[in-house]
Amino acid sequence: MKTNNITKLALKLAGLYVLVQATIYLSPLVQSLMMMDQFPEAKMASITLAITIGVLLILGLWLVLKNKPTFEEEASNSSNIMTAVLATGGIILFALALADLPVVIIRLMGNEALLMVNEMENWMSLVGSLIQLALGGFLFFKAKFFAKLVG
Repeated sequence: MKTNNITKLALKLAGLYVLVQATIYLSPLVQSLMMMDQFPEAKMASITLAITIGVLLILGLWLVLKNKPTFEEEASNSSNIMTAVLATGGIILFALALADLPVVIIRLMGNEALLMVNEMENWMSLVGSLIQLALGGFLFFKAKFFAKLVG
């Protein structure tokens, strides 16, 4: 399999992971929509959660449908393998950070009564998720550079 195809396979699997994570948040979305009648302050959280889930679903579908790896037998050198490993690691970091993003965004919307978390922890979670997203993206896009350093 070519190095490019390994990366495409990793992106496709990351898309599936993002889709699964987005579907996990569908039940809380339905519950928050049902609570809008009882708690008017839950309206903003419901809208934010719906937008976040929608973006995750679109991103996941795009990653799954866009990347089509082909499985062929090809000899690879160690630099290509290292590049693929680093790119895949970046994809994994990025996808794992996306999994917690809906909860972090909802916490920042001010529904602390619903989630029982203080504001400093919310900001720390958001900063941590954003750093993880940035590191994953940086590692993915600079994988060839890091493979040259290691190899």
